[in-house]
Amino acid sequence: MILATPNFAPREQLLGQLHRIGPATDVWALAALFVFLVTGGTVPDPFAPALVSARLPGLPRSLRRVLDAALSPDETKRPSAAELAAALHSPSAA
Repeated sequence: MILATPNFAPREQLLGQLHRIGPATDVWALAALFVFLVTGGTVPDPFAPALVSARLPGLPRSLRRVLDAALSPDETKRPSAAELAAALHSPSAA
C-alpha cells in the first residue's frame, strides 16, 4: 500500500520503491509544495525533471537551481533538507 498525496509525492514513492524512500523523498515533497504555493497551483511532474527556472523566472537563480535539483526524478541528485532550507532562507532568495 502506498500512502501519499499523489500531487506531492516523488516517483520513487508513487512507484512503491520502498528501498529508495528516505529524506530525499521529503525534500521533493517540500519543493513541490513550494512551487505549488508560489505558482498558485502548478504541480511538478514526478516523472520528469522540473524546470523551476522556466516556470518561475522571477525567483533568484540560486533558489531556482536548488529547486530544480530538489525536484529531480533521481533522489540521489536532490539537495539535503538543510541545503533546501538554506536556499529558502537566503537573503538572495527574498
